[in-house]
Amino acid sequence: MSEIIRVKNRENKILEQFDMSFFRGGTSTEKNIKLAPLKRDYDAGLITIHCGCLEEEPLLSIAYYQSTGNYFLKKRSLHVHDEDCYFSRNGNTYSNVSSEYESGVKEVEGNFILNIHPLDFLKQETKDNCNASSSSKNGGYIRKSIHYLSIFSLLNTIGSHAWNRYIRYEAGKNYPTKTFVEIYNSIQSLLSKYCIGDLPLKEIFYAGEKEGKVFIIEKSVGFKYGAFTMLVLEDLPTELNGGYYIINAYNPNKGRSELRKLRVRKEILDKEMEARRGLEGPYFVGGFVTKPSSKEIPVFQSFALLPISDYGAPIQSSYERRLYNELGKQKRLVQRPTTSYDVNWNGFIPDGILIDTEPKTILEVFGMSENNIIYHQTKIAKKHHFSSLEKYNYWDWDAYKDDQIPALPLRMNK
Repeated sequence: MSEIIRVKNRENKILEQFDMSFFRGGTSTEKNIKLAPLKRDYDAGLITIHCGCLEEEPLLSIAYYQSTGNYFLKKRSLHVHDEDCYFSRNGNTYSNVSSEYESGVKEVEGNFILNIHPLDFLKQETKDNCNASSSSKNGGYIRKSIHYLSIFSLLNTIGSHAWNRYIRYEAGKNYPTKTFVEIYNSIQSLLSKYCIGDLPLKEIFYAGEKEGKVFIIEKSVGFKYGAFTMLVLEDLPTELNGGYYIINAYNPNKGRSELRKLRVRKEILDKEMEARRGLEGPYFVGGFVTKPSSKEIPVFQSFALLPISDYGAPIQSSYERRLYNELGKQKRLVQRPTTSYDVNWNGFIPDGILIDTEPKTILEVFGMSENNIIYHQTKIAKKHHFSSLEKYNYWDWDAYKDDQIPALPLRMNK
């Protein structure tokens, strides 16, 4: 069913709901403050804790290990969970202890260390030896970890970070335009902070120069890595050449007059389009590219499409694109969260945050039928929780039921 954790009182009324990810996001003072009353009320028999994986909602318990200072969700004996539930797949406890690379990214002194799968960025001759070392200092990868950052998540993290930073510090004076120049420059300014091991992406960034630049970048790192790129996709490719699509993409600062050709394997692009549910552009396109020879067009060794609004904000559905296009048209200051960074969100991630209202406004777009049970349960939980937060205003659009975008919250007077 879903990964919703429900807290209920003796009358079976829902008091609070969490996304299960809340309990794997690591320990913090804020979380301990929030979870301590749950433990106290659970021990007093005032509440019960339920897993939403089945309609019967199997019971869970909550425990605290004083030696580590961590809270745990625990599976109750005799309570069966769905076969795809965490408690069926991974055992009896769900720990509030995270791997340092839980999301594939670790923040260290303002920089972001990326845990990308070696197959996504290492050159072939290095890939063949990638098991010979466990050092992230020189190899650029972290052994003994399953928390790899996908290329889509990498593009989404960087693109959202660039959008959010620009909206917060620049958009009040110069709102992003439909050329994507402002957001692209914001992306480039952040690349020195995103690192593979101790190598900043800025040092291996291909920004759409002449294709020989790819070879120069590869040479600069001893041909260990491909070049990292993020460009604007001109249009979805239709030209096939030997099992590869030919992509036309460009740097917004140079425009369409300097299109660059890149290759991507047909099965990889087809899989990406399926993952993006056939969304039309615009897109950022990116990943790691290599130039096999002087006569060959650079080819993606790893690849993803990042759908964006007409103003450059990352989006994940056609309804979100409509909303973000309308927000852009009105020059609204909207940020795009990629993590549940506010402990009060209980692990849920809003579709947007308007920062030009007082208080800030959580935005949600719902665009699927109630026949999709998991989506519907998550929708109800998010709506119930976000609308109860005193720290935020709340706005939503049930796009599946009403094609018209409701009136947006009024911005505060400057």
